[in-house]
Amino acid sequence: MLRLQKLQSVDYLETVCRGSAAIFVVHYRGMSVFEILQLKKSLKTQLVHFKVVKNTLMKIAAKNSGRNELEVALSGPVAIVYSNDVVSAAKLLNDFAKSNNKLKIVAGSVSGKFVTSEDVVTLANLPSFELIRSKLIANVQGPAKNVASLINIPAIKIARVLSEYAKKN
Repeated sequence: MLRLQKLQSVDYLETVCRGSAAIFVVHYRGMSVFEILQLKKSLKTQLVHFKVVKNTLMKIAAKNSGRNELEVALSGPVAIVYSNDVVSAAKLLNDFAKSNNKLKIVAGSVSGKFVTSEDVVTLANLPSFELIRSKLIANVQGPAKNVASLINIPAIKIARVLSEYAKKN
């Protein structure tokens, strides 16, 4: 790799480190190209990215961007999985690791905090943002509908009384 390519690679990795809420380090030893392409395809559906990195370049980028916690996990053939959606990235990565034992989640960084592989599994078991949002909306809408119906009941009763009174006269 030429020096200019290394500098460009470090710049790109620094951008990734600064712009991603979650960065997970994985070992992919023994995975075929087809398996890696399958992983990339499944990650891409949720805007999660996969990139094979050189450890030395990633260490430099992590140090320059303030993500020093990643340096501990960078040994051997590694790739990074990064995204702004922490839970989706963890879910997709964990699901793929369950179905393919060659992929090992080593560690990661979530919003600048070091996370172990066990922490990634815990994150993967959290409900998704969309599920939490839909439950919250359902919980807010339920009482609002009840209040609206309670407010309308007296008006309906008054309308019935007036209607009956009008029929008598």
